[in-house]
Formats: sequence, structure tokens, C-alpha cells
Amino acid sequence: MSEMEIDGGANQLGQLGLDGRVRELRDRLLFAADFIAPARGKYSWLEKRTGIAASKWQNLYLEKQLPTVEMLLAVVHLEPHYAKWILTGLPNLARMIEKVSETLGDEAAGNIRQIAEVWRDETPESQLWKDWREQRRHYRRKKTDGDKEE
Repeated sequence: MSEMEIDGGANQLGQLGLDGRVRELRDRLLFAADFIAPARGKYSWLEKRTGIAASKWQNLYLEKQLPTVEMLLAVVHLEPHYAKWILTGLPNLARMIEKVSETLGDEAAGNIRQIAEVWRDETPESQLWKDWREQRRHYRRKKTDGDKEE
């Protein structure tokens, strides 16, 4: 198994500059969009299912524009099991554990499962996340109220 197969290209991402990471993100997004949308009528299919204009999808494919947050969310909503990979370039650990188990045995797979558990611990605590979102809501309300006064 090559390093590229194991890490899904994540090592390359660390070596790329911001422009390179954005191109890689766009490529992963387009890959997932190609996976879910038919080849013929792709842009209109995406427009109907995401609410994002077909011309914007076409511009993304033609590399005339960068992916928007809306595009990322729309594709992730349509193809949720690719979400982490689209956004980070990191591999699907469950699939990787299966491959390692088939190739190197259960002990190696167990070691990777332990690594995966540590990784899961890196997600924010739910209360921290709730507090942060409430701060953002307050900021947005304040900003909106300020815009109305002008």
C-alpha cells in the first residue's frame, strides 16, 4: 500500500501553500460532485439539488472561481460520508483499519483503532461548541442591529 493510499494525500497538503490547499479542496469537492451527479446535465442537476446556480458550478469546474462555503455544505449534505475527506483531505480511518487488518493483521489494526480514538478526542466539547455558537449569534445580532441603525 503506497503512502498516498494510506493518508489520502494528507501529507501532501501539509507541504502545499494556501493556494495549493485550496486547489486540493476544490479537487476533492469536484470529485465528490462528479460521484453524485450524472455526467450529462451535471450543472443543472447540481443546481436543482443544491440551490446554487448552474453557472457557479460550471465556473468551479472551469476553475474560474473557488468553492464557496455553500457549495461545500451542499455536497457534504448530498454525500455525507465524504465530508471529513472533502474538508481535510484526511483518510477514512474505518476503511484504512480494514485494509491494515487484511494486510498486516488484527494487532496492527488494533493500534490504528487506538490512534483513531485519540483523534476523536480532539473534537471540541459540546458545551464549548455551544458557547462559541452563542457568541457568534450575539455578534451577528449586534452587527445586524448596527446595520439597521445606519
